[in-house]
Amino acid sequence: MKIDTRKILLLLGGAIVLLYMILYFVWYQYQSTVEFRFFDDSAEWLGMDKVGHFITAFYESLFIFYIVSFLKNKFTDDFSANNFSAIIYGWGGFVVQFPIEILDGFSSGYGFSWYDILANFLGSAWFVWQMLVWNSIKIFPKISFFSSPYSAIRPSMLGSNFLEHFIKDYNGKTAWLTFSPNNVLGFRVFPKWFLIAIGYGIDGVLGGDDNVWTDENGELKDYSHIERRWQVYLSIDIDFEELPIKNYYFNKALKIFTLYKFPLPSLEFLQNTQVLFHYVYF
Repeated sequence: MKIDTRKILLLLGGAIVLLYMILYFVWYQYQSTVEFRFFDDSAEWLGMDKVGHFITAFYESLFIFYIVSFLKNKFTDDFSANNFSAIIYGWGGFVVQFPIEILDGFSSGYGFSWYDILANFLGSAWFVWQMLVWNSIKIFPKISFFSSPYSAIRPSMLGSNFLEHFIKDYNGKTAWLTFSPNNVLGFRVFPKWFLIAIGYGIDGVLGGDDNVWTDENGELKDYSHIERRWQVYLSIDIDFEELPIKNYYFNKALKIFTLYKFPLPSLEFLQNTQVLFHYVYF
């Protein structure tokens, strides 16, 4: 059965409307509405929230491209860009994210951020640029996560359960860019499944701008003695799709690791120039 572009747009539009309905009921209905306002959050969370916007937009673009290509029966495992019109759908991540920023503009707890818009744009552009230049994705953003101890200090901001920690606690997240060194060298030296990973994370961050706040009981909380800092990581990763495993369904199941960085040894470069080695880092 052939599906034309109009049907694809209707399917995607319906899915996006459903996403916004869910987002409203789990998030925005608890926020009071105010007159539309702008908000400068460029210095918040040591930039980790902007990295999150970048990765989210990238993967929304990738999944929209994946779905469109599949529905048009032109999907290939290397996301080949032979169908140029499919690349246009690669801007879908930016389009999907934009109304969320509008909702933030009317929310009392937030505001419309041009920096969020820029991060969303760059995330989708990272996908489209690679498709145009290489006809495939060679540098994948990934994430890794562990529950940090800071969520117990401020659960209302950083979450009170694992799912909320994963969404809200930036201290537990590390953002990665992974790539094959063979692509950099231009010839094969390492196994096809071997990847280099460069990561960024933060630590000791209990609030957007500082570690001082007033809780729901009106009590002042001052944790300014906890150092807010960033870290850079150097690690390795595995491209599971390139492992010599000849099982179609097993290989497809491993696509989840396209998004998630596999726990492996890592070097951690701290903001204070200290260097740490982790046998296994999440």
